[in-house]
Amino acid sequence: MSISGRLDDVSIAEVMQFIHLGKRSGVLYVDGAGKAEVHFNGGRIVAAHGERIHRLGELLVRNRIIDPHTLLEAIERQRAEPEHRVLGEVLLDMGAVSREELGRALQVHIQDTIQEILGWRLGTFRFEIGEVRPIRGFERSLGQLLPS
Repeated sequence: MSISGRLDDVSIAEVMQFIHLGKRSGVLYVDGAGKAEVHFNGGRIVAAHGERIHRLGELLVRNRIIDPHTLLEAIERQRAEPEHRVLGEVLLDMGAVSREELGRALQVHIQDTIQEILGWRLGTFRFEIGEVRPIRGFERSLGQLLPS
């Protein structure tokens, strides 16, 4: 099941609030001034990324939490695994980042993506209901991420 619509009819903030209050799990795809995805688990945001936002690994390198070589090694390990895991889990298992460092980076990454898409007034959205597995302990609630 999915819901979809146009951004000039329903704002992204309203769509995200609907997902949050309904405690839904799935992926919200947004196509506006760019493309973005927001992943929800039980109504809580667990990941977000957009084509106009630095990816998590790039953010970690830019903030000197990891070096470019470590990022490449983590990506290679991620690709070699039979079951896909998110980059953050791979970096944690490698001991390349602490839970606190990853948590701060995820928070910034999600906030940057949400701030970007909140400004989009034209385009479309689609929410595909389905299972989304977060990195345990890194779920975020909308109240922590959305500006008042």
